[in-house]
Amino acid sequence: MSRKEQIGFHYGAGVLIVSAILVKIIGACFKIPISSDMCLSDKGFGMFSFAYDLFTPFYTVALSGFPVALAKTIADKNREEGGGERVFGTAHKLYTKIGICFFITVLLVCLLLRFFKIGNQDLLLPVAAIAPTAFFCSAMSSYRGYYEGYGDMLPTAVSELIEASGKLILGFSFAFVTVRVTGNLAYGAAAAMLGISAGTCFSYLYLKIRFHQKHGDGVPIHLSNVENDTSATKSLLVLAFPITLAALSVNMIPLIDALVSQGRLGVVLYGIRAKAYTLYNLAPTFAVLLSVSAVPAVAHAAENDRERSILSVLKLAAVLGFPMAAGFVTAAYRVMDLFYSGDSVLIGGMMLRLYGFTAFFSVLAIPMTGILQAVGKQGVALRNIACGAVCKIVFTALLIRIPSLNVYGTAYASLLCYAVIFVLHFLSIKRFFVNLPGLAAAFLKPLFSALACGAAAFVCFQIGAGKLVTLLGILSAVLVYFFLLILLKCFTITEIPDTAREKSLIKFCMKYRIFR
Repeated sequence: MSRKEQIGFHYGAGVLIVSAILVKIIGACFKIPISSDMCLSDKGFGMFSFAYDLFTPFYTVALSGFPVALAKTIADKNREEGGGERVFGTAHKLYTKIGICFFITVLLVCLLLRFFKIGNQDLLLPVAAIAPTAFFCSAMSSYRGYYEGYGDMLPTAVSELIEASGKLILGFSFAFVTVRVTGNLAYGAAAAMLGISAGTCFSYLYLKIRFHQKHGDGVPIHLSNVENDTSATKSLLVLAFPITLAALSVNMIPLIDALVSQGRLGVVLYGIRAKAYTLYNLAPTFAVLLSVSAVPAVAHAAENDRERSILSVLKLAAVLGFPMAAGFVTAAYRVMDLFYSGDSVLIGGMMLRLYGFTAFFSVLAIPMTGILQAVGKQGVALRNIACGAVCKIVFTALLIRIPSLNVYGTAYASLLCYAVIFVLHFLSIKRFFVNLPGLAAAFLKPLFSALACGAAAFVCFQIGAGKLVTLLGILSAVLVYFFLLILLKCFTITEIPDTAREKSLIKFCMKYRIFR
């Protein structure tokens, strides 16, 4: 990876990571109170989570698969005069039509299930209420993919913040008022979904207005000036198909749980599972952002510099993901106790601990998917993910039937799923890059540091119980982790962008031998 490409990758990843932190904080401020007894409670949150998890494939394909496919195509075409712009015009029309199809499909399924009275009828209201989001997500994906293809992650980050803020303000307000007025939890869950749809609409409008304000109506990339290119549409679909399916590896866990386990677990246990999964999802969220930023960075890298680019992505994924995984394993019950009470702590704590072990594999498997996509191995990534998905489906169906496991069976199956994907991805990257040095070594120092930070938290927890002790243990773990990253010299000087604003940081790190 050249110096310029390193700057682009680290800046893009940094923008998305900061945005993700803010989005997750906003999301926590939404999901924690909405799942409490004063609003939806475990039962209502189970209905909410079922609808959200069923919507996962639409959301993932639209906001993870479509933009990545377009970003990679633009990254390949932008050396041609107007090449990237022509691809954008074709993609925008295509993605908008697909979004309309998504929206109609969800509504038709809900109407058919309602007409024939199939399944739990209370669950259909939240599903129908979130249907408009399918259109807005798909339509906005062309704008996100366009900017990401040129390495500009800021519009994506801002649109994510708008979407999350709308979810918090409108989703919670709608749900709270509806439950208070009607006393019906299904109506409350549906009202929360309407708030999410509204937030997504505002995010779409922001991107649309920003694009047209910047480019106006007189440039070649304006939609009215782009001719329908059948070959470009076909090429984009061919590329998007395996990428969008591979993108489902990030959120296929809740989808499979919704389809396979919800009926057997019931909405209450399903709601508790969703609480633990929401906290765990912090770890793969960062991995997804790295995967998105990695695609253009690895695709642009010269052949003799691609190995270093891949190692940089995987090392950063390990540094960000491993400490969260170690924290979930060590402090699962205490973290759940910070936000919930009763069965949510007892059952959800064990769920979160199991998800913590899963995170050690998922935070690496997800960026590896992006790397394989970037080097044209989408089919290999899809095959590996399919193997993991089959394991998840089979073992979820089997394990939840064991009385001693029940809801925990979903977490054990998730652990196996991501372990399989990680191993297959690791072997694939080694096979395609036989000269790739230090692939395993890139994980060792972050892993050791993460285990040490988990041990620090465990020792601190021996002081006693209580939320204050929990927060003290988390703070101690964070300090130990960053100290070890510096002590072990986890990063090299070449992995920090050499720009004017980073020169003082580089000088400081070199003076005190923080970098090798």
